[in-house]
Amino acid sequence: MKTNPNCILRTEDNGIAILFNPETGHIHTLNPTSAFIWKAIQAGWTLNTIGEKLAKATGISLSIILDDIRDFVKELQVNGYILNDNSQ
Repeated sequence: MKTNPNCILRTEDNGIAILFNPETGHIHTLNPTSAFIWKAIQAGWTLNTIGEKLAKATGISLSIILDDIRDFVKELQVNGYILNDNSQ
């Protein structure tokens, strides 16, 4: 899995990030946690690694976090922000 290289992420001063897909014209607003996940996927982290980092930082169970991450990633895939390169 990898981020669509054509998508643009802009982080605002308030911590909210705007994700723009120029291929579709769609804009997606990301909270700080979602922006962290996006950046981690860009960096090549696995979903498990992302989940472990978030679980450690928040104290929330890894299984709950992984479910939420998978749901978020599916939403981004449907909207063309993330491409599935079959590497995971």
